[in-house]
Amino acid sequence: ASTLNPWSQKLPHLDSAVWLRCAVGMKQGETLYVDVWDHKGPVLFAIQYLGLTLTPHSLTGIWILECLCIFMLLWSFYLIAGLISERRLVCFLASVLSLHSFYYFYQQGNCVEEWALPLISFSLYFFVKYLKTERIVSKEIVLAGSFMGLSFLLNGNLVAVWLCFVPVIGIKLIWQKKWKELGQCILYFGSGFVAVVVAAFIVIWIIRRRKRKKEILEEF
Repeated sequence: ASTLNPWSQKLPHLDSAVWLRCAVGMKQGETLYVDVWDHKGPVLFAIQYLGLTLTPHSLTGIWILECLCIFMLLWSFYLIAGLISERRLVCFLASVLSLHSFYYFYQQGNCVEEWALPLISFSLYFFVKYLKTERIVSKEIVLAGSFMGLSFLLNGNLVAVWLCFVPVIGIKLIWQKKWKELGQCILYFGSGFVAVVVAAFIVIWIIRRRKRKKEILEEF
């Protein structure tokens, strides 16, 4: 079980403790990447901040988010299994058994990989579904791009799934000379990715600007 569950008597691992310290500083008015810093992306610290906001006096809030994360991962596995079998029991058993492979991340608690896993798995579902049906669903392509953006803003090295599937699908469409579909995929996927990244940087810029204004007012 996660070290952050309400019944745990273990301390969070070192990386988790650093991220939690950054979140505590943010709640006390410190600015991320200025007053508190770590080399992970802003989405990770937003998760820490949200968890500590849910339960200000304990780490239970982050554990609740972990439980939600596991549920989302289980759901994505169920959807992927549904592309192979139409039997609900088979899909459910396949999704539950697949969780065992990722137990290591959830056992430590508050690992950056565990937060990225649902994003990776849902995107994998979208890619496999497209390769199987060859039908463009604009919402799913936008979500795949958005999930890549979120995963990139968790940690830049967690985008391998997208770097594998996007070129394959692009080459496939070029080989089939489906130029219209290729343009749509680029537009939808790029829009989702850019929207998330730009939104994150705007939020960081606004926070830093407000902090600077507050410092100027305090000086006067």
